[in-house]
Amino acid sequence: MFHVAGSLRQKGIVEIQGHRGARGLLAENTLPGFAYALSIGVCILEIDIQMTRDGVLVVTHDFRLSSSLARDDKGSWVDDGPEVIDLTYDELRRYDVGGLRSGTDYAARYPDQAFLNGIVIPSLDEVMALCRTKPPHEAALNIEIKSDPTRDVHRQRRGQVIDTLIASLKQQGFEDRVIVQSFDWALIDDLKDKAPDIERAYLTVEESEVEGDELRGHATVFRGSPWLGRSDFDANGGSVAAMLAKEQASFWSAFYRDLTAEKVAEAHRLGLGVNAWTVNDFVDIEHMIDIGVDGIISDYPARVQRVLMDRGLRWK
Repeated sequence: MFHVAGSLRQKGIVEIQGHRGARGLLAENTLPGFAYALSIGVCILEIDIQMTRDGVLVVTHDFRLSSSLARDDKGSWVDDGPEVIDLTYDELRRYDVGGLRSGTDYAARYPDQAFLNGIVIPSLDEVMALCRTKPPHEAALNIEIKSDPTRDVHRQRRGQVIDTLIASLKQQGFEDRVIVQSFDWALIDDLKDKAPDIERAYLTVEESEVEGDELRGHATVFRGSPWLGRSDFDANGGSVAAMLAKEQASFWSAFYRDLTAEKVAEAHRLGLGVNAWTVNDFVDIEHMIDIGVDGIISDYPARVQRVLMDRGLRWK
């Protein structure tokens, strides 16, 4: 399903991944958002998964239900929502996540997002069922496993999450239609050991590049980082590409501001594809294409389509 590093770029093709569906226009990580992205020709949906208390994989980003986008069964916005990990699947489905709360910073960031009612957090199985309405080459998933390796409860559930994910992918016959990624590289290390044929990507935010922007304080790549699994930062000179090549990764999923033409070229030399996240402004989309990334993850996938068309390039 997915390409060898650089092979699509040589054919004038860039992969477009709808970030959480098409977050700029419809509620993130919801079936309407995913259906819209697929309807405009986006072939890869970038989604987030977590596991409920009763072991169901659900598609949602925040560890705690957000006061910006979750309403309870009475229609009231949650102010201190529960954690997904503490809820059963049925309990989680009582919340409506179809629109953004007016007056919040989140709503201000996405003023064009439609407000829908009666939209619940879907299970991973539901999203795979939606994708199966299309041929494999028209609907694939980039699944990010949400995890915080600094928290005991997340470390303790790593094995269960990976085992459940592998079983679900096999049951649905979806192993060839996914990339699995995480900032918590130990999860991806475990996936490699248990299911080496499933495509793997490693997410990063690099310490040196985030000063002064919205990700300040959230770096994952640095000496002694708890996010790097079994990879050795010092032995690889701090090079993300070198670390991932040793793990025989398929892709490096990098925060777009961290990427340079030199880093992308190094990754390609080592056999890695490079996906840039989350690229929304036209000037940044142009720059990512210029430096040679293989895939662009965007809240506005139609914007990426427009830039590619204007340049005489294609997408998949």
